[in-house]
Amino acid sequence: MGDRTATTIDGSWDDGRMGTYVVLLVMVLLVGLAVLGGLYFLLSRDRIRR
Repeated sequence: MGDRTATTIDGSWDDGRMGTYVVLLVMVLLVGLAVLGGLYFLLSRDRIRR
C-alpha cells in the first residue's frame, strides 16, 4: 500500500498539479492581455478625441 500510494502521488503530481498550474498561467496571461488591450483602447480613444 505504501509503495503504491507513493508511485500514484508521483505520477498524478505531474498530470494533475502541473496541469492546473498551466491552466492558471494561461488564464492569468489572457486576463493580463485583455486588461492591457482595454487600457490601450481607452487611451487611444482618448487621444483621438483630443
